[in-house]
Amino acid sequence: MQKIEDYDTEAKARMKWINYKGHEILLDDYTNVFPEQFAPLVKRITDLTFQSGKKDILLIVDVTGAFANKEAVNAFSESGKKSKVLIKK
Repeated sequence: MQKIEDYDTEAKARMKWINYKGHEILLDDYTNVFPEQFAPLVKRITDLTFQSGKKDILLIVDVTGAFANKEAVNAFSESGKKSKVLIKK
């Protein structure tokens, strides 16, 4: 089991701000994540997104090669509900 500090480091490494045609976009990279890593990582990335202080965020989520379980799906669902005030449609 990973420590919270490990998830903090990994979450920061998996969040990338990119610029495209003058727009700042947040890329959340969940590639090759295993089921037991997913839920804590989603929660930590959500927390860090709030800490960024940015609003009207354009978001891309990459889950290529990742495997999720019910806990991970629930974490994504909760994250979506919590962060919808930050995400631009």
